[in-house]
Amino acid sequence: MKIQSLVGERKQLHELLPLSQPLALYISTNDTCNFSCQFCYHSVISKNKHGQNMSLDFFKKLISDLSGFKELVNTLYIGEYAEPLLHPHFPELIKIAKNSERAKVIKMSTNASLLTPELSNRIISAGIDVIQISINGINNEHYKVVVNRNVDFNKIRDNVAYLYSVKGNTHIHIKCIGDYFSEEQKDDFFKIFTPYCDTIYAEDAANQWLGLKFDTRNDANRFGIKNIKKSSICSRPFYMMAVHYNGKVVVCPVNYKMTFTVGDATRDSLKDIWNGKVLHDLRIAILRGNFKEKYHDCSMCNFTEFQSSEDLTPYRTDLINKYESNQEG
Repeated sequence: MKIQSLVGERKQLHELLPLSQPLALYISTNDTCNFSCQFCYHSVISKNKHGQNMSLDFFKKLISDLSGFKELVNTLYIGEYAEPLLHPHFPELIKIAKNSERAKVIKMSTNASLLTPELSNRIISAGIDVIQISINGINNEHYKVVVNRNVDFNKIRDNVAYLYSVKGNTHIHIKCIGDYFSEEQKDDFFKIFTPYCDTIYAEDAANQWLGLKFDTRNDANRFGIKNIKKSSICSRPFYMMAVHYNGKVVVCPVNYKMTFTVGDATRDSLKDIWNGKVLHDLRIAILRGNFKEKYHDCSMCNFTEFQSSEDLTPYRTDLINKYESNQEG
């Protein structure tokens, strides 16, 4: 049985810092989801959204910006933190990014409810490297409880099976949020979907959404690591960046409300934002531990309680010196 996580061995982050470019870039191509999952912020805000999509021209601008970085971006996430298949030109977005040859891996996540054989063919042909599929139930009734929507489970299963049959070199990863599955339902999940993926995993829910609290029913982080050491330093602003459909740039997707932004990609380049004063000041404040007054959103976030990245706390002083010297240079 192919049960494993996509989280693999990583180089020590503190040895790589400061980075002249993000290791991971998230591009949220739209703002809505057709599900209202119990464990997701879309259960709270989707009713207030109006189906905004990133324009093709602006997406092309973002991909062009990647040429400003010396190295390829390790991972480019397209359509994260919404349902990407709601974007009317999603396969074209993948093709534009792939043809740019500016990312080592291009990844997408979907709930697969809108997947069709025709869409599968187009997305695979566009050159996607990794497709992560969230399965939220093992029958229609189970789905209704978890996502608060009526779905055709058999249709989702059949379309996932078709996707796997035409995937070529694309890696298919299937996951569920195990908090909402009984042990028997987890067994059924693995039995049904293991034949249609390269890796499969029952992930733990995590309270990572700013200002929201959900019943996670576990004491683990999202990758099943129990008793994880809590850190006083959030590592995300040091290695990743997220761009919303409207160009607002945040340090991580946790800030789904965009109440604190570090730049506007409609106006500035991704390189300038990454190396700019706003992000630099935030990193220094986080390292010094005096960020709570100025950066209210970060002070409310509890991501450090379950982050899977390296704890930077032991390297605090050295990193402050590095970042301050780098800014002066």
